[in-house]
Amino acid sequence: MELGLVGSGGSQYVEFIMPYLTGYKPFIAVYDAMGIRVVDGGNVVRTQVMGSDYAIVKGYFVNSRPYIVDISVGGDGTRFLPALFNQLISKVSPGGGGGDAILYILEFKVPNDVGISVRFHKEIRKCFLKYGHIWIGREVCFNVNRWKEIFSRYRGAFIRVYSIHVSVNDALHIVDAIINSIKGRISYLNEDLKYELRAYRRARLRNLIAEFNELLKNWESFRASLVSGNASR
Repeated sequence: MELGLVGSGGSQYVEFIMPYLTGYKPFIAVYDAMGIRVVDGGNVVRTQVMGSDYAIVKGYFVNSRPYIVDISVGGDGTRFLPALFNQLISKVSPGGGGGDAILYILEFKVPNDVGISVRFHKEIRKCFLKYGHIWIGREVCFNVNRWKEIFSRYRGAFIRVYSIHVSVNDALHIVDAIINSIKGRISYLNEDLKYELRAYRRARLRNLIAEFNELLKNWESFRASLVSGNASR
């Protein structure tokens, strides 16, 4: 299976990365040749997967309550899922909720093809931008299934999108960081434009500035909707 498994020296690893969020803890539950285990940690969780038959559940804990974002199996791993779910249920404690805002995490490994990489990044950055080492989105504005079909032609390439429920304060913290990053990029491009003499480069810079200004407007509008939605509660 190519969905998120990373090869390293003959072994396979699976990882899950989330932004640092108040009270949130990502986990990976695995049932494979080594048995059953639930690995959790900071914002990055990584564990080895052994054998060809396995089941993997990714998610996050909020007040010990598990929220599942992805399930994947290899070989005859479907039979392991009931035991994995029972293991997760045993960790549940009362209280807490998933949060009041929804954001999206995008995981991918782009094929070794420059043309595909350029088109893919241009499309996803309409609503997904980097936050630390993670791609965070306010919505899914591109055709995930189409890109999955394209990536499936290349060994090791994959794409996955997870929705996560976060508190409004956590969402605002992330969105503010993304907005500041976009503003910094616009400032850098404007400075570049001042000293660029080549016409084709000036035209390209103007197009990039216009694109990032549009991105900024959309993220600021999303931020305003978070604030107004929270105020109305």
